[in-house]
Parts: sequence; structure tokens; C-alpha cells
Amino acid sequence: MTRTDPKNNGVARALPPERDAVAENEAYRDMSSSSDKSQPGGSDRSSQAHTVSNKNAIIFGVGSRTHTINASGKKFGRVASEAAKALMGKMRTDYTPNKPSGVLVEITNAGNLDIAPIKKSDVIYKRYSGYPGGQREESLGALLPRRGISIALRKTIERMLPRNSMRKDRMKHLSIKE
Repeated sequence: MTRTDPKNNGVARALPPERDAVAENEAYRDMSSSSDKSQPGGSDRSSQAHTVSNKNAIIFGVGSRTHTINASGKKFGRVASEAAKALMGKMRTDYTPNKPSGVLVEITNAGNLDIAPIKKSDVIYKRYSGYPGGQREESLGALLPRRGISIALRKTIERMLPRNSMRKDRMKHLSIKE
């Protein structure tokens, strides 16, 4: 397919394959919109096919996969680090740091995690309300009976992820089953 290129002083030349596909798609739309009129002045767009390029397939959820981790008998930190790597997409061959991976991480048997007794007293979760004297500290041993193991695991995984704009979306792809 040849078209005139404005960058080339209007000389006709063969276009690259990407631009050929776009031109063919536009021609297909013109043909289908002229023949498929459901209402006067409008076209029926529900019958048209939409294509997604491969490099953006991850963003639109086409390439999403599930990564399941059986936490039964495993150490707390090892499960958390494996989940964090999977949420970032580092276990996939098409890993790109600036694109969402679309990986759904499911942790099963979280109630059977192996947590060392020393960890229950040594691991401290801190938060600050913003007011004077508003810093609160809570050990892992106090957090487990109060909120459950899934909240402690979720906090641990969240702090292993990079602090950027994709962190909240990555955490939405995490499900923990006790």
C-alpha cells in the first residue's frame, strides 16, 4: 500500500507495516459504517471489532495471569517476598518496570504460616497520626490476634513493593485466604 508522505515532500512511498494496518483498519471502519446504519445519522459500533496491540495487552488485562502461593509451613518473610516479586511482574518474561503486570497473586493457607516466636516480639509496626504524641507502635504478636494474619501479611508485602503510583493497584491484585 502506498500513500503520499508529508515528511517526504508528498512523494509516494511504501509505508511501514504498522501504518498499513492502521490505514486498513480505517478503510474497514468506513465500509462498515456506511452499510450498517441502525439509526439515521448514527452507525452501529457494537458490531465492530477492536484490536489491542501486544505491547499494551498487559495494561488492558488481556495478558493477566494468576500466581498461587501455598503458604502452608513456609516462613512469613519468604512468602511475602515471593508475593511482592509476583505482584511486580518479575516472574514473567515480559517484565517492564513502568507497566502494570496484571498478575493476580493468591496466597492460600495463610493461617498455617510458620512465624518464629522471636519475630512476634521483635517486628514492630509504626504509624503516625500527624498530631503531637500520635506515633503508635504495635508488635506482630499484638497485631495477629487483633487483626489476623492476612492484615500482617498484607502490610509486609506492601512495604516490599516500590513506593510509586502503581503500588495501590498492585495491592488490589493480592488476595489472601486463611
